[in-house]
This record gives sequence, C-alpha cells and structure tokens, in this order.
Amino acid sequence: MHPNPARIRRYIVKLARAFKVSALPLCALLAAACAMGDGISYGAAANDDTGGLQCAPFDGLPSNPNATGDAAAVLAYIADLSRGPYKGTIAAQSCDAGNEICANPVPSGNAYAANSYGRLVKTLHDQTGKWVGMINLDYECEKIFSPDQLSQGNKSLIDYWNAGGLVQVTFCPLSPWLNDESDIAGNPGVWTEAFYTSGVDLKLLLDPASPLHAIWMRKLDRIAAALTELRDAGVVVLWRPLQECTGGWFWYGSASHSSDPAPFVDLWRDMYRYFTDVKKLDNLLWVYAPAACGGSSASGRKPVDWIYPGAEYVDIVAGTSYNDGLYVVDYRTYIAMGKPLGMSEYGPTNVTANGSFDDRKYIDTLKSRYPRIAYWVTWANWCSGWSNGASTYVLMAFVSNRYANEMMNDPSVIDRDEIAWEAYR
Repeated sequence: MHPNPARIRRYIVKLARAFKVSALPLCALLAAACAMGDGISYGAAANDDTGGLQCAPFDGLPSNPNATGDAAAVLAYIADLSRGPYKGTIAAQSCDAGNEICANPVPSGNAYAANSYGRLVKTLHDQTGKWVGMINLDYECEKIFSPDQLSQGNKSLIDYWNAGGLVQVTFCPLSPWLNDESDIAGNPGVWTEAFYTSGVDLKLLLDPASPLHAIWMRKLDRIAAALTELRDAGVVVLWRPLQECTGGWFWYGSASHSSDPAPFVDLWRDMYRYFTDVKKLDNLLWVYAPAACGGSSASGRKPVDWIYPGAEYVDIVAGTSYNDGLYVVDYRTYIAMGKPLGMSEYGPTNVTANGSFDDRKYIDTLKSRYPRIAYWVTWANWCSGWSNGASTYVLMAFVSNRYANEMMNDPSVIDRDEIAWEAYR
C-alpha cells in the first residue's frame, strides 16, 4: 500500500499551523519524494520558452489541508497539465460581472449585457460546436452586486459546472474608502471606484479599531455568502481575488504601499484565513494573478513575485498579459514560483481588439512557447463609449474575433467535453 501524499501533506500543514511554524520545508521534501521515479523531466522542454531554466517539482496539492476531494482533484488535473508533458490547454471565456452573465436578451440601455453567457459562450458553441472548458465571472468590478444578483450569476456557474465545465470567479472590489455598502440598492457604486488609489492604507482594513475594517468585513461576508452557495452546490471555484495587484491602477495594488509589499500580503492572508478557517470555503483554489511586468516599471508595475502572498496561501499562479504578440514576459518567473500555471487574462492590445484578431494565435503561441500554462482566459468585450446613439466595444471575446471555429476545433484546445479532472480523484 502506497502512502497518500495528499493526506500526509494535510497532516503536515495542520501541525505547522498548530505550532505556528512553516510547513514548506517538510512539504518540499514530500514533493521531492513523490516526484522520484515518476519518469517526468522537470527541466525545460525543447519548445519551452525558458532558455533551459530548471524548476523544482510541485506537488499539485491544495494549500488548504481541508480542501474538498473535488477541489484537490481539479488542482491535480491542472497541475498535471502544467507539469507536462504537454497535453493541451484549457480555453476559457470571461462573461463580465454579477448577474450580467445571465442578461439575455439584452435589456434596453444595458451596454454590458452584450457580454452575457448567451452572447459569448452559447453563441460560440452554436458557431463552432464546442463549449469552452471554463467560464469566468467577476463578483464585483462593474458595481457592488446585491446577494440576490450574485445568486443569479451563480446559477450560470452552477449550470456550467454540472455540465462538465470549470469555473473561475474574480473579485475586483470597489474601494471601501468610497462606498460603505450600507445601501447597495440605492448606491451600488461604479466601476471607476476600483481605480481610486488616493489615500489608501491597506493596514486600516485589518485594524478592528478602524471604521474601514467593518466595511471590509461587510464586503467579505457578502462575497463569502455567494461562494458558500457554490460550495453547497458542489462547485469547485478557481478563486481569483485582487487581480493585477502588482500594477498601480487598482486601489489595493502596488501604488497603495509602493515600497512595502507586506500590507497587501497581510490582506490576502487574512482573507485566506477568514474564508478557509471561519467560512469553511473548502471548495476554493486560490489563484494569484499579478499584472505583466517583464522588468517594466510603467504604471507603477512591480515584479510579479514582489507581492506574492506565499506558497501556503496560493494554489495556482495565473498572470495577466495583453499584447498583440501574446508574449508572456514573466514566464520564467512564474515557473520559478513552483505552482501550476494559467493565464487568467490573456489577449491582444486594445488597438488590435477590433474584431480582427486571429484566435488561432492563442493556441499556436501557447503550445509552441508556453506549454506549462494549463489554461487561459480571454476577457469579455467591454464598452469603450458611445457613437451615434449606440455603444462601442473593445472586442476581446473569442466569438467576436476571427477563426474562432478553427481555434476551438484545434486538437490542442481542451473544451468542456474534454475536461478530465474526475480521473484525479
């Protein structure tokens, strides 16, 4: 009888937390022991854009020792895709925020409803015969959604999971400094509040004596209730909070404490402990999603690992990158971080995103240059203004660009019918 590495690791983490010491050294030894003799080469593959970078093996086990069996299996599946040899890449489509995912047909005056599940995912299936392997929904971003509105959005996620797809939930919160959530119906806020960076001190969110702490906890409780609904429905969630934190444009990002990553790290870890230990959200896989850097300091960018919360608080590293060449400029750094990899936002620049992008470029680039990336998410179309009384869009979605049929039917693209996490139970 072989020892169960998942069970051993969970025991190690429980002991480490009880004695307030790091579990990483023992878990690293466990991972090395499990990797011995498995026939897998952890060096760079011939087509791996790493310049021969050697990386340590990762165990592909959840950071939460009490993660559900399904959560552990989903992570093991993603880890296997990321570890190699190359087996394909999961295609995913974002469907905007809150209950906007289920706004179909488009209500009058609702510009964002064009990014609904029906318009972006079902239409893609109707045209190509394929369902994307994963869908993404943001729980905030556009405004503060009520519990009922989040529950409406959850219905689409639950249905997709039950049909065999994977689910990612993003949490781009509006600033607690601008909206205390005391009247969501009357004052749901607007998307620009996520970009308000003036006067932010993240430490106040964790200070029980600060009024900001109560506002932050009110927000977390509302979000946790929505995630609990998914947990109770058996849905495993790739949970992607506070994305692009290494950029200077969101209130929680690097601009808030430009010389000290600790306040953000503390905020992430506190959320992790609250959702894991208090709310018992054992269906979550925690996705760290930094903004592309590649050594650039533009827009206050920091290196992708500068604000990293730590291996014991992260399950997947899935950065964001927008450029017409689809270059993942931080790929080497991602590999060195020792976690399964994805790209949680990936696509062309706004200039090219006019419906002329060649969707085939996604899979051609990933399989030839970045084969360790297990999945990628293309973003929803977004409203860029109004012209002649109608809304205009930046067209990011698969279905809005060229050669979607050829891309979705490429044998290297993993669609919903090919998702195979259940084999890792």
